[in-house]
Amino acid sequence: MTTAYWCIFIFMWFPLLTILVGKIAAGNMVESNHDPRAYLESKVGFSKRMYNAHFNAIEMFAPFAAAVIIAQLVGALPQSTIDNIAIAFLVSRVIYALAYGMDWALFRTIIWFVGLILISCLFILPLF
Repeated sequence: MTTAYWCIFIFMWFPLLTILVGKIAAGNMVESNHDPRAYLESKVGFSKRMYNAHFNAIEMFAPFAAAVIIAQLVGALPQSTIDNIAIAFLVSRVIYALAYGMDWALFRTIIWFVGLILISCLFILPLF
């Protein structure tokens, strides 16, 4: 299995990590587990932002996975390029979640675009 495929596997678990951090920050894990969405939606601050980062990670999973799989199927890029882009995307998502949690809104937005550009590179670079 390629490094890029492992990156898909790792990123598949990323929403769980962000929601876990949000739930821990919100406190009262037992109460919050009865209706976690309503519980975290009622929160403010760090825990709510991590809850939002959770949904963003879910939203970005499909485009990332599709881009990696398609880039590998097309075969026009060296495997090392695909692997490096996938790793860079994972790093961008970790930075994005940290920026979201810390409420660095502008920086978070910039990093989100970096991730989108990395996904786009997997589609566009094989054309050249």
